[in-house]
Amino acid sequence: MAMDRRPPVPRGPPPPPPGPDWKRAVKDPSVPEGSMRILSRTVYVGGVQEWMTKDKLVGLFQGLRVESCFVNHPKFNAFIKMYTREEAEAAVQSLQGAMIDDMSVKISWGCGFGPKDHFDYMTGSIELTIDGMSENEKRWLSTSPRGGGPIEGGTVVEEPFVEGGWKPDPNAPRLLQQQQMAEGGDDGGMGMGRGGFGGGFGFRGGRGRGDWG
Repeated sequence: MAMDRRPPVPRGPPPPPPGPDWKRAVKDPSVPEGSMRILSRTVYVGGVQEWMTKDKLVGLFQGLRVESCFVNHPKFNAFIKMYTREEAEAAVQSLQGAMIDDMSVKISWGCGFGPKDHFDYMTGSIELTIDGMSENEKRWLSTSPRGGGPIEGGTVVEEPFVEGGWKPDPNAPRLLQQQQMAEGGDDGGMGMGRGGFGGGFGFRGGRGRGDWG
């Protein structure tokens, strides 16, 4: 039986239907005007054994609302997407050292949206330039029933809901630009060299590294 490590967030009904207050885009002076910061709602679980079912994994998150659970037994990991960033933070902070049937698992942030090489695993966030986003990424952000928000520079939003999970778009301007640079072209003035996220974002995060691959 899973160890009872209840995060301080009460169980409640599913979130209300999307409304004008549901998409929260918060202005943040630390985010460049041409970029958006997306806060992950995805929790990485490492050390997943073959006998650990979805029900056992979801059982770790008692008192929290789980949106989805993806288990990858060949890679011994799972990704649990929570309904809100607040619930994801509660899970990352309170489930360190959690156990399933006396077997410990690792809890940390997972990258649920955007390229994982841009993801900051310490803060559980990713910063993307708007010019570098694909049309699909913009659509997912602006129309998501949970998370996301208007495409506006200098803002922070929660990870949007993406049916089937986020996948790289080969037509994303940032990928086309990277290919051009690899072939010896210039960067077109898009500033693709700005990929480091070591500067403090000021958001709480877990330790470790988790991604969808």
